[in-house]
Amino acid sequence: MPLYLNIDFVMGIVIAILVGPVLGSFLGMAVPRYQSGKGWGNRSKCDFCGKTLSISALIPILSFVVSRGKTQCCHRKLSIAYPLTELASLVMALICGMIYGASLSFALLLLINTLLLFQIRLDLEAGELSPEATFYLGCLGAVFVVVPLGLQFGWASLLGTEYGRLQLLYTLLDHIGAALILWGIGIFLYYGYSRWRGMEMIGGGDVKFLPVAGIFLGMPEAFLYVATVSVFHVLFVGGMRLGHGFNPDVFTKKQAPMGPALAIMLFVWIVGRDLMTDAPTILLSFPQLSL
Repeated sequence: MPLYLNIDFVMGIVIAILVGPVLGSFLGMAVPRYQSGKGWGNRSKCDFCGKTLSISALIPILSFVVSRGKTQCCHRKLSIAYPLTELASLVMALICGMIYGASLSFALLLLINTLLLFQIRLDLEAGELSPEATFYLGCLGAVFVVVPLGLQFGWASLLGTEYGRLQLLYTLLDHIGAALILWGIGIFLYYGYSRWRGMEMIGGGDVKFLPVAGIFLGMPEAFLYVATVSVFHVLFVGGMRLGHGFNPDVFTKKQAPMGPALAIMLFVWIVGRDLMTDAPTILLSFPQLSL
């Protein structure tokens, strides 16, 4: 059975192409408004002259390309962060669409990806993570963990039989335990290791984010997640130092935030874990598929 004949796979790709860039475009508005404390109910306006943007100026990616990276109203240069956020949202949505197809897990991941990108961009621009976004990620993580169990055992069997309830309890204890362990690691790094080294290695927002990763991953993936985040962050800081002539001040929290490493590696582990296990993903459910 060719991939292009699988309706779930095709619909996952179509939804990703249509929705992914739109969610990225939403972040281009949401992140600045979160920093300024403004509401999200009003129409988008130009960053420079304040004029309300037309519909043609809000088309993800395409508007930036057609206008050559400038505003349509006052022709000022736009930040490259806008198309990059939209492109990143599209790529993440496509990856999830190809793996999960048009499914409930895919719908949840569209929301999860948006919150992860929100945290990445906010930390890069403001040197902080949103506690509200972290809380919502934790709630979505709990739902994302339970959904595969319901699909595997059936919701009636999962909640109505002793075996199903035991499986649910075991899974919840595993993921809650992983969250508590990662939270403990974060507290140690924040209050102990950072003070011992005399530098802020991790921020308060990062400490709150770590248990969210535990909720998503469980054990032992949570330990492996911390290890890969550390490697990714070291490479990131090394690149920052290289770009600034090895200035030691680049090691400060605001100039070398850990939020991007935490969010990116969480996404990698969420989708990568399902590809490496027997999770009911679209690609693993049809191992004989060919293009």
